[in-house]
Amino acid sequence: MTRRLTPTILGQLLKLVNNPPWGTGGLNNIVEDATPQLGGALDPNGNLIGRDKGGDIASASPLVIDTDGDYFDVTGTTGFAAMTVAANRHFFLQFDGALTMTHHATNLDLPGEANITTAAGDVGEFFSTGANTVQCVNYTKADGTATVAGGGGAWTFVSSTAITAITNLDIASLAAGNDYLFSIRGAVPATDAASMHLRFSQDNGSTFKSGASDYHTVSAGAAEDNIRVLQPMGNNTDEGGHVDILLWEPNEANMHKRVVAVGRHAGSNNLELASITQAGRYDVDTNAVDAVRFYLSSGDFQALGKIVVFRRVLS
Repeated sequence: MTRRLTPTILGQLLKLVNNPPWGTGGLNNIVEDATPQLGGALDPNGNLIGRDKGGDIASASPLVIDTDGDYFDVTGTTGFAAMTVAANRHFFLQFDGALTMTHHATNLDLPGEANITTAAGDVGEFFSTGANTVQCVNYTKADGTATVAGGGGAWTFVSSTAITAITNLDIASLAAGNDYLFSIRGAVPATDAASMHLRFSQDNGSTFKSGASDYHTVSAGAAEDNIRVLQPMGNNTDEGGHVDILLWEPNEANMHKRVVAVGRHAGSNNLELASITQAGRYDVDTNAVDAVRFYLSSGDFQALGKIVVFRRVLS
């Protein structure tokens, strides 16, 4: 039987099209829904799911993670121990310079539970398991070295910093469970016949111990306010000196902190000399040391040479 499309039936069809029982509020695109949800696993149907590179983030404490992408450059040198970020974010940070990320078991969980001193080109991968609760799931150093040493006993590279025309060379955030080796190479004083000295900090570099009898040294054979690590040097650009300073387990709270230093230097007459082994200890207490300072007996360093830091994991 054939039925004709009468005006009545046509009107009913048009009514259904214009006013469907399921409503007319459908989405033209997903952008219209600020909180889209999946009803099941997402099938990309053989296509990629794109990510965006966001704008640069200025380093700050805490570090604020923007929402305009998943990959960010971090500029500046301000260290941090936490991030401001929503839960369930998966993101990457590329660091443009040196700063210290401080491990925190909840706020910023880093590989090996150790602080990380970044270098230009390093990239970290992070996931926020909760609001402001961040896990670093991967960290790749630009120079290819390991973030965490494979086992105890091996020296690993930490940082290399050019010496500028400054008064003090400070190294902070010394991690627990490590010995440290500070290798100062090609340092030249601005003032002739200046020797190089060391002091300890127990507040991560805010202050340095300088009491008149805080240290006992080999060079003086008595109490002093510092430990000498390199004998007087000439200030010509071909003079100065090299020295390696070994500091055993600075964060161990049950023993006195001791260093030994071995180096070579050129004196004021440009005569090449072996710097007889220098050594000393901090005598006041056995509290943890988390920063060191190298300075000269008079004047500043010239903008020559570098300081290279290594550490040895003990377990």
